[in-house]
Amino acid sequence: MKEGYYSVYTKQDCIFCTKTLQLLAEQRKEYVVVECTEGSKNLISVQETYRWETVPIIFHISDGKKYFIGGYQQLEEFLN
Repeated sequence: MKEGYYSVYTKQDCIFCTKTLQLLAEQRKEYVVVECTEGSKNLISVQETYRWETVPIIFHISDGKKYFIGGYQQLEEFLN
């Protein structure tokens, strides 16, 4: 399942967002960034749907399906 790409919801000046993108780049994973602002409808919707309050919010997209991973720490575990 680890093939495919990652969708990462981020906010500007977020240390863990930066670390997430660095980790994905180091491991040569494809990813798209969804830049959000505080209070954006897109971010609020994802946070409510997946009950995840912080960013980054990371998904793995594979075979046309979207799998919720979580945040930076969960991504590290997922990739190992």
